[in-house]
Amino acid sequence: MRLGGSVMGPYAGPEAFAAMAKECGFRAVAFPLDYRSGTAEIDRLVKVLAEEDIVIAEVGAWGNNCLSPDKNIKKASLENSKKQLALAEYIGACCCVNVTGSHTAQWDGPSQDSHSEEVFAEAVEAIREILDAVNPQKTRFCIETMPYMIPDSPDCYARLIKAVDRPGFAAHLDMVNLVNSPERYYRNADLTRECFEKFGSKIVSLHIKDITLRPSLTVHLDECLVGEGGFDHACLLKEAAKLPPDTPALVEHMTYQEEFKRSVALLRKKLEELEETGRSAAG
Repeated sequence: MRLGGSVMGPYAGPEAFAAMAKECGFRAVAFPLDYRSGTAEIDRLVKVLAEEDIVIAEVGAWGNNCLSPDKNIKKASLENSKKQLALAEYIGACCCVNVTGSHTAQWDGPSQDSHSEEVFAEAVEAIREILDAVNPQKTRFCIETMPYMIPDSPDCYARLIKAVDRPGFAAHLDMVNLVNSPERYYRNADLTRECFEKFGSKIVSLHIKDITLRPSLTVHLDECLVGEGGFDHACLLKEAAKLPPDTPALVEHMTYQEEFKRSVALLRKKLEELEETGRSAAG
């Protein structure tokens, strides 16, 4: 796989962006531009990243609620996702990614309707509309796993993929987002293995984070820096190693560039340890 993350600005041009990514040990990045950027600017950055052998992991459609109860917001969100998917296709990104959305004003917030059949059907319709408008050939449209909206479990994701029934739809795994109970927290390795068993070649991109369960009532599961929580990254890395070698895995949600750099270094060390263990076992 290709470990990477986001470049925290500012940076002066594509060469500086690529230099910051390489300094952090990134071999994959989230694309920092959107469809409103000029074609020349987009082309220049794509060229520099290709020259530096840095994969464009994803184009985000973040902040857009395709299930908004406000019809104007919903329409604008669908159009944004189509344009971002078209950008991902144009630049050859691994995927364009969003969440399904919410029947609330918060685009990524919990809702009492999140697990209703109505919302499931609405999500399927929205995803199909986005895909059919672009018909991607080089990239894929993905919905990220989430703790309180679909898809929030391996079975739910498998059902969503089957219902959408489009070759341009694939899986984007954020395993920490699926850890939404104490049971899943303590058995997160089993959860990881289940996801990879169910989705296999459908997985085109991953996010890597960490999570901790705090001893406070009622249940407090908090995201934390990689290596500071209870997530089994060794299991995740073992499973991800079964995917094509250019599959991106991005660390995320960090405040400082140094945190990205430290997290990628820690994960790379775990990879080296796993490879060494594998060689010893084979020998």
